[in-house]
Amino acid sequence: MSLTGLPLLITGVVVTLVLAVATGLYWRWTARATQRVVLVRTVLRPLALLLTEAVAVATAAIGANRALEIYPSWSVLFGGARTVDGARTADKATTAPSAGLEEWLHGQAKHGRGSGLAFAWKPAEALAWRLPSPPVVAVPDIYFQDRVARFPVIVVVAPSRARAAAAGWDDDRQALQIAHSGRPAVVVFVRLDDPAAALPVLATALPDQLGRDLRVQPVGWAVAGVGPDQRSALDLLQQNGDRYRAAALVDDGTHGPDAHLVDRARHAAPGLSLRLVAATPAAAGLDSDVVHQPTARLTAALRWLGHQTPPPLASPLVDPAVPASGGTR
Repeated sequence: MSLTGLPLLITGVVVTLVLAVATGLYWRWTARATQRVVLVRTVLRPLALLLTEAVAVATAAIGANRALEIYPSWSVLFGGARTVDGARTADKATTAPSAGLEEWLHGQAKHGRGSGLAFAWKPAEALAWRLPSPPVVAVPDIYFQDRVARFPVIVVVAPSRARAAAAGWDDDRQALQIAHSGRPAVVVFVRLDDPAAALPVLATALPDQLGRDLRVQPVGWAVAGVGPDQRSALDLLQQNGDRYRAAALVDDGTHGPDAHLVDRARHAAPGLSLRLVAATPAAAGLDSDVVHQPTARLTAALRWLGHQTPPPLASPLVDPAVPASGGTR
């Protein structure tokens, strides 16, 4: 079970209730007991209470961790994350081949089924994108469990110079945590030097190439813009609404949205979802999520964007582009 998954929380609640009821019944049964049973009662009553309390506390901790995502996976809880080569690491993603990515992922299924996978994505076409570093892709565990479904995509854009202290995240570490979190979406982390030049790449070239390399949905994407690249996220949402349907503007602590950006955000087209994640509430007319700790804002943005994207979809049984056999009668 995923550490932040609902099944684990439900299991904890059920076990707590069962132990509480069993302890209550045992307490009543031993209320009137012989001298021999009294000796047993003296030992078992405290043990039953302690066990029930311990499970209740553990369940409460699981619920708090699910809400706050302090430990997004078992591997992070126990001090590291397992990469495809079996090494223990907390902050390094592996590197994928430049071609045959789906076949390569199939070979990593043994590790991916348990905790997802994060890797640096280096398709040959990426040379023309002129990005400062290869995008880092986080693929969830369900990608390896369902070999047919196509998955929604969340793109995260931030300046190349912004590191964890400013932007609140590190590509490899965040990608590993996202891959292990159990969210059913492919997340792509992209660093930008020239946002204006990168906009066509993010709008067309990168999505088209990702669609050729991975089983992703062509539409219903979401984007998070960190710091100065909040503008890029808003541009993608407003200029490419046929693909990007939701955007989160993440304040990195030094670059909040200016008045012009806020005004543009207020006038987003109907049907598009937009939220500001910052330390203070947004101005009237703009949805916001108040997160005081800068390093937690991207996590909050990704959680919200995950609710805005469609669920994984199975491939259609009939390709609508292929005419039905026999023609029209």
